[in-house]
Parts: sequence; structure tokens; C-alpha cells
Amino acid sequence: MVGKRVGKVGVVELNKEHKSNILTESFMTDIRRSLEAMEIDEDMRVVMMRSKHFETFSMGTDLNYLYYKKMNGEYDKIDKYLENLYNFNHFISVYHKPLLGLCTGQASK
Repeated sequence: MVGKRVGKVGVVELNKEHKSNILTESFMTDIRRSLEAMEIDEDMRVVMMRSKHFETFSMGTDLNYLYYKKMNGEYDKIDKYLENLYNFNHFISVYHKPLLGLCTGQASK
């Protein structure tokens, strides 16, 4: 995950190529930290999110994680992941600056 500034534009670059930018708990935390830092920068007017690799923006929810936790009966970890995913989506939806997702290739919910 790379967060950088280009003039008055913040750029969050998703770069988990081998996992198609799947939203793991640690990846959501990294993205959120970058966005929080950009949100408090008063000179930054807009934030863009894009994938470093053009084949996939993000494949979204980590379904393999959920499947394996269900198979192992680890329902508490499923609940924790889904709560983190909900909180991440809520954070994105109430973000205080214009946030543009530059999607190329596959993008999934």
C-alpha cells in the first residue's frame, strides 16, 4: 500500500498484486491509515485510490478467509472480520474529502 501526494491530490495505490487487492483486515487498516493522514492535510483537495496493477482494482471481501474460518468453526473471527469490513465501508462512505476510485480491470463488491 502506497500513499503519496501529487500537488493537491492524495494518491492511495493498492499494491497487493498477488492477492488481487483483497480486503484483508491488515490491508483495510493500511488503507484507512493512509486516508486518515490525507484527510487531515488541509492543502490536499481530493484523494484518488487506484491499483498499481491494471488487471484488478480490488476483488473485495476475503471470501477464502471467511470460508476457512467457517470450516474451522471460528465464528468469532468471522464476526470480527465482518465488523471490520462494515466499519471500513462506513469510513469510506463518510470520508470528508472527495474520494475517487480509479477502477481498471476487475472490480468487485
